[in-house]
Amino acid sequence: MRPFTALMFAGALAVSALTVAPIRAAEIPEDVDAKTLKKAQERFEREFDTADIDYKLKAIRTYSKHQHKSIAKHLLKLMRKAEKHERAALARGLGTQLSSAKSAGAKLVKIAEEQEEEEHKVVTACVDSIGDLEYRKADKTLKKLIHHLEDDVVAAVFTCYGKWKSDEAMIEMLSFFNKYPDEKSFATGTVTVDTGAAGSEDANAAKAKWKSKYGGQRNWRPRPICTKALIAALKEITGFGFRRPEDLKRYMDAPEKYVDPETIADRIDEPTRMKIYAKWWQIKDRAAALAKDEIPGETENPERAKVYRKHLYGYRGQILKKHKMELSELDVIVEDGDKRGWPKK
Repeated sequence: MRPFTALMFAGALAVSALTVAPIRAAEIPEDVDAKTLKKAQERFEREFDTADIDYKLKAIRTYSKHQHKSIAKHLLKLMRKAEKHERAALARGLGTQLSSAKSAGAKLVKIAEEQEEEEHKVVTACVDSIGDLEYRKADKTLKKLIHHLEDDVVAAVFTCYGKWKSDEAMIEMLSFFNKYPDEKSFATGTVTVDTGAAGSEDANAAKAKWKSKYGGQRNWRPRPICTKALIAALKEITGFGFRRPEDLKRYMDAPEKYVDPETIADRIDEPTRMKIYAKWWQIKDRAAALAKDEIPGETENPERAKVYRKHLYGYRGQILKKHKMELSELDVIVEDGDKRGWPKK
């Protein structure tokens, strides 16, 4: 195997980015004629002149369906003095103005960068429209937004890269995947501090250092919307449905040698897979029994859960080694067994 370093992979992505074809001129519809433009502008002026926000938003959507450089300029002009909810609708409207993709895309990037955190709906709309316009010069900004605290923004960024089938942000995607490996959990880094003091001062100092490095309590949560969007985007980009961060890492190390876990049925016959499935349930029961013996008392004791996982992962490793499987391949077998009702004994 010829492993890629992160730097080599980044270089490969840069080259691939140059080869991705932009939207073709033939796919961009022509601007509407002068008569249609005037009619659309007059209608918009009438319908937008109201205090009712629902009517205002409807007017923006109707107006945006017509494509013309004048309409794109008008939408951008309105953005400067519009309310927050109106700016989101205007940003989405700009995503339809394909004949103004270059100028509108550049403005959307600037708007997204200028928004405060509470303006995340505006940022999300900007990202969606950047994706629709195929404005790939937004790459630097999009990569920064992967670290945004709002889920809808991050999910929109991943969806954008998936729509483009662009591998330019794969390194950032892997980093996010490592932190949020599935829809129910998250992982953070660790820090250690030695103050030389007695008691709990070291622990308190470590906690403060951790919060300063990894963020406040708001970040301590799974992000299922983001993880789901990430996996879907990676499927669009690579053709593979990565189940775990380790899958993506193996792909990045050697794309030409990556084996899709979904094909495990082609490599291990059904009787063997049924035995592996039954073994999985046996080791779960065994790990639970050992944890109960070592940590008696309440079932929900966190310490017992840690001991259970320790034994389960140890036994699981034996299964993987014996059958020369990856963890995601075991996932596929277990899911298949659950679906088909295989015996657990």
